[in-house]
Amino acid sequence: MRNHRKKNFLPYFISFLFVGLLAGLYVGLRDFSSQPLMEKYRILCDAFTVPGVILILVGALVLLSDSGAFHGIGYVLSYAKNTLLHFVVPGALGNTETYFDYIERKKAEGRMKNYVFLFVTGGLSMLVSFVFMFLFYQLY
Repeated sequence: MRNHRKKNFLPYFISFLFVGLLAGLYVGLRDFSSQPLMEKYRILCDAFTVPGVILILVGALVLLSDSGAFHGIGYVLSYAKNTLLHFVVPGALGNTETYFDYIERKKAEGRMKNYVFLFVTGGLSMLVSFVFMFLFYQLY
């Protein structure tokens, strides 16, 4: 049970570490300590918006990929690779897999699991960003 909990905690930890590092980098590149309070709120809002949007959009790309939206691109690239390999290396077999076979093979490989942490950590980062935006507009 303990190992299972640690396994589920690791992606969240890495994502929050990513948010913290990116927000810290963003704040560190500005002269944060000498800014007025209103400007500090704006900087912190921007600092948490950037990693939040990145995580949410990466989660959306993973969701699209998991639903099969990129199977056509994958098939075309694998077909091109195998065709070029056939011409470069004499005797190599070209691509004999049809698109239907490619889709069936991808379905047999299974779907991705456990990428909800991208949406959760991105959403929490955006929530922190909205708090700082609210505080900014209280002073603006």
